[in-house]
Amino acid sequence: GEGLRDGLCEEVKVCWECPLQCNCTERNRTYPGQLAGFYLREQGLEWTTFECTSDACISSDDPTAARCGDNFADESLTCAECKTGFFLFKFSCAACKEPRAMPLMLGLTLMACAMCATYYCSNSPVTRDASSLMTTTVSFGLMLTAAQSLSIMATLNVEWPEPWKTIINAMALASFDIEGLQLACLTKPAPLRAYVVRVSVPMMALGGFAAMWAISQVICPVLRKEPWDKAKAANSSGQVWQALYISIALVALLPFQCYDHPSGDSSLRAFSHVVCGTDEHTVMFTFGVLFTLLYGVGFFSLCLMANWKAPELSAKYPVFVSYFRFLLFRFRVDRWYWGSVLMVRSFMIALVPILNPNSGNGQVVMLTAVVSTCLVLQCFVMPWKTTNLNKMDTLVLYMLVLLTGAAGVFTEQEEDTQGFLTFMILAFGVTSFILAAVLLGGITSSVKAALGMQSSSAKRTVEKNKEVAASFVVAMKQLSALNAEDVQRVFREFGGFDRRTVKKFLLLVDHELLQGMAQTKAQTTRLTVQKKTGLQGVMEALSKPYRTATGANTITAERVVVPEEDSCSCAGDDDVSPKAGDMADDQSTAPSEYSI
Repeated sequence: GEGLRDGLCEEVKVCWECPLQCNCTERNRTYPGQLAGFYLREQGLEWTTFECTSDACISSDDPTAARCGDNFADESLTCAECKTGFFLFKFSCAACKEPRAMPLMLGLTLMACAMCATYYCSNSPVTRDASSLMTTTVSFGLMLTAAQSLSIMATLNVEWPEPWKTIINAMALASFDIEGLQLACLTKPAPLRAYVVRVSVPMMALGGFAAMWAISQVICPVLRKEPWDKAKAANSSGQVWQALYISIALVALLPFQCYDHPSGDSSLRAFSHVVCGTDEHTVMFTFGVLFTLLYGVGFFSLCLMANWKAPELSAKYPVFVSYFRFLLFRFRVDRWYWGSVLMVRSFMIALVPILNPNSGNGQVVMLTAVVSTCLVLQCFVMPWKTTNLNKMDTLVLYMLVLLTGAAGVFTEQEEDTQGFLTFMILAFGVTSFILAAVLLGGITSSVKAALGMQSSSAKRTVEKNKEVAASFVVAMKQLSALNAEDVQRVFREFGGFDRRTVKKFLLLVDHELLQGMAQTKAQTTRLTVQKKTGLQGVMEALSKPYRTATGANTITAERVVVPEEDSCSCAGDDDVSPKAGDMADDQSTAPSEYSI
């Protein structure tokens, strides 16, 4: 400071309070000492402390001389940028390599190759069962989803230990972290430019598919090859966007994720040298809103509407399936809507880091809740076409539950735990209420049954069973007009879940209908093939060629004799199967032929 003495100015020593997270242990220090993991910046006559998001900020007794590690720019806030001639790679500054544009050109080439592979792999012929190519493609997509989910963990406010920190940081490429392409060597680094480039990668992919489609219309006829189909190119674009939806949403939401500094300021976690509330952040925030509306609202709304209208539009316009195949072809026929559910799951995972950026425990709890809910839904619905794909998705979600649960060990102790206590009580209360409601309903039904009364739910069950029985009779009459060749052609394309559903149905019919009818008759007929009764015989008959009797493929119906003493009274003697009655009245013991 300066003081006035006899009209002359002289320097006066003033003692300032030591800033937070600084080293002021020595007496009469000229500058506060900078601790590792923090960045000191002089603002006027005061020093302000900023928390760094990397290990670039080093311990320094003189922060005016050195603040950052090797090759990091000391003037860059929180040591977020490298010196001229260096680029950020794996949280360290590497020297630019010549030619400087080579990594970018290589990256664009790999991107073009990936787009071509996506076009041909994601547009294979559609079947009820999953082809080997489709299974491989979807398996790769699930691995990509796992990598994106792990990259989310790197953005949480958690002090990850080594080597786990290195593992999740290696997944940063899945979230469009393209610093390794030496972009900082081609142009002066700028946070806004870096964000716009990252968030525009999905749009680049969309433009790339459009450009490759246009090029194929010119080149392929010359080479006598089939040019790209517009609907298939659009489907490939949607496939890429949906597969990378976690990263797309995460990058779009980066301007919303601010974390606090000891000084009271806050910075963006992805761009820690951008202070929240400044003009630069306001521009980035505006871009974030626009891209969030484009990706998070626009694309999701398009997919949701396509899923909603899929049964109607696919029947009217066959080309609809080609455009939105990425939403439908990976899932079972009765789970055609699951593509939109996956997008909700991806967006909720990407939303976790910005909801409570200063509380690692809060982020861990929210991520655990989201992933656990998705795991429960996955186990209940089993939407994928094959058992292996369902197992893979279940394993990925289970792994995320374990990892997020273990993350609580590495978070800082929270001073305010009231929110977590409220969450625990709420979760316990909701679960207890549901269990009590189910128990009370069961007790009520039991009491009514004991009093000879029929509950409303029981009445509804009886009515529904009557409707199903009527539909079953109609279906059996229609199926009796088909021959075995028609049935075999349909069954040949069944997926694993469809096949198991039919097996369960046949087992139910065999146990409840055929055997139940046999208890009221002296003899009945059961479907057998090669002396194997019931379900096993039927499925073998449907899985291989049938023997020919009168020029048509048939199934042998072999008579099964049930002794009179083994039969018991059964509710209802009405014969709901026309064929079964005819077969039961026939007293011949020789096998007879029935067309299906």
